[in-house]
Amino acid sequence: MKQSALKAFSLIAVFLLLFGCKKKVKEVKVEKVEDIITVKGTDGKKYTSYRTACSNGDFDAAREYIDEMKLFWGNSNSVREAEEYVDNEEIQFLVSLNEEQANNRVILILNKDVVEGLEAQEGACLGKRVRKFDLENESYGLGPQEVTSYRKYISWCGEHNSKCSKVLSIAISCGNENLAKKLIHQFKSDPELVLKNEKKGEYDDYYYDVYAHYTNGSINAARKKYDEAVKSGAFK
Repeated sequence: MKQSALKAFSLIAVFLLLFGCKKKVKEVKVEKVEDIITVKGTDGKKYTSYRTACSNGDFDAAREYIDEMKLFWGNSNSVREAEEYVDNEEIQFLVSLNEEQANNRVILILNKDVVEGLEAQEGACLGKRVRKFDLENESYGLGPQEVTSYRKYISWCGEHNSKCSKVLSIAISCGNENLAKKLIHQFKSDPELVLKNEKKGEYDDYYYDVYAHYTNGSINAARKKYDEAVKSGAFK
């Protein structure tokens, strides 16, 4: 009898331990980056936001803040957006100074990103008899590696030239002619794919030879924008 009672008591104790006496652990959620990152600025001031550091002109602290963000989020979209924000803020500040050292710093910021993709030579053959399906459905990754890599370079050049164009507009609006002259040489030739189809057989409509080609649309547009600024007296 005693053993039965002891056994019953043990079962009750186990039941209470598992289901009745569970302690609820409070979940701590970090809603914002500011909740967990603090960096010390060059003047000793503490910053809990890269935006605040930028507004105070402490771009070194802002970039240190982003380095800390990378430890938590790697190269996520939020980190890339933060980097772009800091770059834009620092560039606008530097352009307004209209000084040689500041202008050189702008050029460094514009060229800090690693070139992505294959920078092929003009006329280089990237693939023979490539299926039309593979060219139209790049996401499947079935085409030649050279074509995929060259397309990455096309995308990178587009983004780079777009940044240069925005900064050129800022330089013109600030009357910074020396920087505007430097920026024209930062534009890249526009890469594009050229498809050639030699119809020799019944199914040749579905195959293309692929070549690299470059145009100077972005460079010419930048020169035109600069010339128009000179004529309008933007740098006087």
